[in-house]
Amino acid sequence: TWLSTLYRGSVSCAAPVTFTIAFILHAGMVSALGLVLASPALGRYLGATMFATAQLDYIIWGGATSAFLAGLHYWWPKMLGRDYNDDVARIGAWLYIIGTNLALIPRLMMGSRGVPQDMVGMVPGSLDVSEVSSLGWLILYSGLAVVAGNLLVTVWGRDAAATNPWGATTMEWSVPSPPPEDNFGQGS
Repeated sequence: TWLSTLYRGSVSCAAPVTFTIAFILHAGMVSALGLVLASPALGRYLGATMFATAQLDYIIWGGATSAFLAGLHYWWPKMLGRDYNDDVARIGAWLYIIGTNLALIPRLMMGSRGVPQDMVGMVPGSLDVSEVSSLGWLILYSGLAVVAGNLLVTVWGRDAAATNPWGATTMEWSVPSPPPEDNFGQGS
């Protein structure tokens, strides 16, 4: 339903949209994984495995963090009055998305094979899959480093942001960025 709201809209492929789509897709995965864990038969088997921890990590990394980064990128020009490099932000977003899935899908696979939580090295055959997961975490953290570096560079000297970089029609985007102390002035 959330993705259908994008259909026939004028959607830009800016960093906030990339993180928002990542949130929507990961939230869908979390919902499906939650249904699997809610099943009495499967939930009893998978509840104490890496499957359950991967589902929780999808909630944290795929859901909450993606939504936070989408909001941060959307409101950054308004908060600081400085524009970030959108191309670099999208590279960071894609690294983050690829890293999240590369880190967590192998954990789902290990959990479905019965690998208990925190016992990866003790189960035969799980070390190779664990190495893929470790590579995913490295890519995820690299994406976060790119995002953080891009935003921090703007604090010390990027170009001033436009008053309304997104073409939004709401009132908060009608004032300069960052907003003046009195926000909308007298009579607004």
